[in-house]
Amino acid sequence: MTDVALIVLIIVIIVIGVLIVPVILELRRTLRRINNFLDSTEQSLTPAIDNLNSTIERINSIMADIQLVSQGTKEMADNIKHLSGKIQDIVEGVDELRKEASSNVSAIKAALRVGINTLIKNLLKGGG
Repeated sequence: MTDVALIVLIIVIIVIGVLIVPVILELRRTLRRINNFLDSTEQSLTPAIDNLNSTIERINSIMADIQLVSQGTKEMADNIKHLSGKIQDIVEGVDELRKEASSNVSAIKAALRVGINTLIKNLLKGGG
């Protein structure tokens, strides 16, 4: 019985070996195809990744420029606000001067009127 079992075991091992060999060969071909696919994918992706890195660097550069422009714009707005305050001070000063000048002109007109009237009265008194 052990001889029969041993023969059956040997036959089973041979059958399994014969069945496994094509599977191992197909697995080897599949692994070779996967390796070729990965190589070609790497060759395709490397330029795309380099291009992506270059694009990211350009975007970062543009963002830095935008930050500088934004900061400059903020500073310019602050300067315009400050300048606006100074212009308002000047306008108020000019308005004060105008009021004073108007007041002075009114006083000079009144003084001239009184002076001319007095002169005319004195001339008329002395001449008559």
